[in-house]
Amino acid sequence: MEGETFVDIRDFKSQQDYFDYCKNVQHPYSHAVGRLIDLASSYIFYAEEQATKGQKASYCGATWEAPLFYGCNVLPVANTELGRLGSRQAISVAENHFLIPREACSMLGSLLGEWYLRKDYPIKMCVGASSHCEAQNMVSELIKNEGYKIYRYEGIYRPPHCTEERRAQLVKNLTRQLEGIADFLCDGKPWDEEAIRREIHRNNEAIDKVKRIMDLRIERPTYVKSLATMYLMTGLGHYFGRPDEYIDILDELIDELENCDASFIGRDLAMPIVWIGGRGQEFGVYHAVDQCNGALLGWVGDNCCTRKYDESLPVLESLAAYYIDGTWSGASEHKMKYINEQLELTKAKGVIFYGYVGCSYSGVEHEILRADLKERGISSLSIQGTFQVGPPSGQLLTRVSAFVEMLS
Repeated sequence: MEGETFVDIRDFKSQQDYFDYCKNVQHPYSHAVGRLIDLASSYIFYAEEQATKGQKASYCGATWEAPLFYGCNVLPVANTELGRLGSRQAISVAENHFLIPREACSMLGSLLGEWYLRKDYPIKMCVGASSHCEAQNMVSELIKNEGYKIYRYEGIYRPPHCTEERRAQLVKNLTRQLEGIADFLCDGKPWDEEAIRREIHRNNEAIDKVKRIMDLRIERPTYVKSLATMYLMTGLGHYFGRPDEYIDILDELIDELENCDASFIGRDLAMPIVWIGGRGQEFGVYHAVDQCNGALLGWVGDNCCTRKYDESLPVLESLAAYYIDGTWSGASEHKMKYINEQLELTKAKGVIFYGYVGCSYSGVEHEILRADLKERGISSLSIQGTFQVGPPSGQLLTRVSAFVEMLS
């Protein structure tokens, strides 16, 4: 394996610079990773093009929604990827037109500004969870006035020490709400249960493939770098609008990893780290990990490759159960289950928590989880970045670099 050319990422001006660096400098040997990066970088523009041609599309969290949306013939468009386009103009619109305070959650301003700038674009539907973020509720009310069709459902909170009886009640409640989402996506027309069932099966197959890739990476930690890993995982929630192409890339990447050059093989080639939390928009953070010889071998976030949808259940109940048993739907003790799983699997030396500036919820949760890890002697770092695009601050990069080097 040839050494990677050192590039000062602080000189990058746009997210496309990071995409180009990831594809051409970090992974010139991987055709599959190159295809993955091309798929990710063109996602929003592809979705808008398809909507122009008549394909129904809707903004959403795009974490668990893929089977429901594709089963209803609606292309899911991830809010996070729209935020990746968050230009200074979008932030200016949020602050000057909507009078959003600068100290507010950066996700709030970024998305609000982008939706306003795109109010004459063809994608006018948006689905989201009301109880997850009050700021998002406010944004939804504001963009209603700009012609968007909004559907908000109540996210479910799974309490600590949740009994099976209580869990069953939560699944039943969310199943009823998913009926409302399906009705919204289908404009009140009957939705196709068998189409959703087929999509659940397809997503389970994709989950198996991503898990295979992540397992292979444990012995080949330098083959797929951090930014590509993030998009590998998040693609499970939306396939970047192109399911067949995404799954074909997974197959190609599995083949590459199984037959890669021996110089990529060996657990000691990089420092194993688990990433927990948001999908960082400041891509320089990922590259800082790579350049300090770190490897994000574990991922605990909205997308998970260690569990699947239960295909024996009615389709909406299957979706509800998957959501409720996830990392985002309740007390921190439920997330710790997945953290422990990843720590054991990857033999990680440290954990990086990532949240967005202005989001007090994630900050509090991360401190609770960090306290638990500290008691067990596991090193962790909590960082906060902005939701909109732009190079990360030098201070942020320094903290990440120092943490990875400390683990060595």
